[in-house]
Amino acid sequence: MARIGKLKTADNLQLRGIQVPLNCSLCSCHLENHSHLFFDCDFTFYILKNILPDFNSFLFRPSLPQALDFIENSVNFNRTKKEFCYLVISCITYHIWRERNN
Repeated sequence: MARIGKLKTADNLQLRGIQVPLNCSLCSCHLENHSHLFFDCDFTFYILKNILPDFNSFLFRPSLPQALDFIENSVNFNRTKKEFCYLVISCITYHIWRERNN
């Protein structure tokens, strides 16, 4: 659901008529939506680039689909490293979502 932007972020809840705080609960600086939460937010991008240093080379912060595409299209990663990176991004996404909901 995170990959296709269907999690119940503040912007999605507002569209359904549910009143919630609109600011990101992790950084409190921007409006919460999928692209911000995964990985445009300072907090979440910091986590991503510290766990997967290959993302330090990005000029702009990637969205979740862009991060997954980067891994898939990387010629520097063998199949095992790609699978490991997918697992890591899945874990990061899961824990970001859990922390957001706490």
